[in-house]
Amino acid sequence: MKLLIDSPAAEDGLLLIDEFVWFGNVENGDNLQSRLVAEAQSNQGNPIPLVIVRQGALMNITVAPRPWHGPGSLGCHFRILWLSSCDDELVIFI
Repeated sequence: MKLLIDSPAAEDGLLLIDEFVWFGNVENGDNLQSRLVAEAQSNQGNPIPLVIVRQGALMNITVAPRPWHGPGSLGCHFRILWLSSCDDELVIFI
């Protein structure tokens, strides 16, 4: 993940070391990256629940996409490295 300083994602607590396990209502399947972007765009100003792995521990946090002086509504670039379905939950390491 690429995370910009002073971005909404950084202000809401995301760190470069975080790995995404769950992002809002997005489920595994085709066109995953475009659906992640659509989830952020359709939730402008509203918190999106995330499950992340930080230093080996699962954590629940929220991020709120919003306008800011940089690119995108969160200020981070997702890079999908691996996908797996596990117990009907989406597992995405970004």
